[in-house]
Amino acid sequence: MRSLIRVCLASGVLLALVACGGGTSSTTISGAAVKGPVDGATVTIKNASTGAVLGTTTTKANGTYSLDVSYSGDVVVEVSGGNYIDETTQLSTPLATPLKTVLAANGGTVTGVVTPLTTLAYGAAFPAGTVGSAITAAAFKTKATAVATQFNLTAADLDKIPDVALGTNDAYGKVLTSISKYMDTNNATLDSIFNTTDWTGFNGLINAAYNALYPNSGVTFNVTGFDAATGQATGVMNIPNTGYGGGTGTCQVREQGTMNIPAIGAAPASTVPLDETICFTGLNATATCDAAGAAILTEQNHTSSLAGVTWTTSYTLSPTCTGAAGTVNINLL
Repeated sequence: MRSLIRVCLASGVLLALVACGGGTSSTTISGAAVKGPVDGATVTIKNASTGAVLGTTTTKANGTYSLDVSYSGDVVVEVSGGNYIDETTQLSTPLATPLKTVLAANGGTVTGVVTPLTTLAYGAAFPAGTVGSAITAAAFKTKATAVATQFNLTAADLDKIPDVALGTNDAYGKVLTSISKYMDTNNATLDSIFNTTDWTGFNGLINAAYNALYPNSGVTFNVTGFDAATGQATGVMNIPNTGYGGGTGTCQVREQGTMNIPAIGAAPASTVPLDETICFTGLNATATCDAAGAAILTEQNHTSSLAGVTWTTSYTLSPTCTGAAGTVNINLL
């Protein structure tokens, strides 16, 4: 009888622990990694708060994956390695930059689609060095909504597996294909997109890429950056080997004018307005904060290699950075 009582008590304690959240629940996480569909990539599921690895699996040829983890709570899904068929070049291309998303594992079945747009949202929500309880699905969702809106999508679109086949009518797939076109035309990488501070320049070029693929679509992106408070990128971009860094000087440059983009395929030539404030730090004695110096410095922020792009700009200068909202911060090493 005493043994039976002990068993009943133990069962009661176990049930109480589960009811209070002290136990673990199994969650099935399934989805896809899409740049094009990424084949043979490693999918790593991590506890968002601790970074502990909860499980790993490998994507199939169509980019899909599925994995059961004994956990309920916020998780980071990170995809690395593997290869995808580039939407523009149709060549097999290695995934050189990991893709990420954050979701709430709820003890049931959840979907985790990982793409360049979810990775943009991750970087905006969690700047380098963010760890622990600051990484949450709720914070990620806020940035994902901002990213989606600027690409004429909805937050719900980012939860779907995009169709990136040429000729698709899927809006999400068209955005990813235009990113591929932008990368091919401008000799860019995913990493350079994720770390850009020149959202005005990127916006003009991504619109040109989209219209080259889908002429007369009437679609226009308004990519201004992904910080909810300022509408601009956050943090500091470090640029080495310019010949003007390594010092202690500062120069604030307000650059106004236009970026002039030539015709690309069926897309006509276009002019993109430009108005941004850049705070340069780390200047050495060679980098003067005057009109000539401003022209040299801002070239560090104009990274387009698209043939024929020209810039018509004027500068307003200050030797002191004001820290105004929307300022792009560049440190020259």
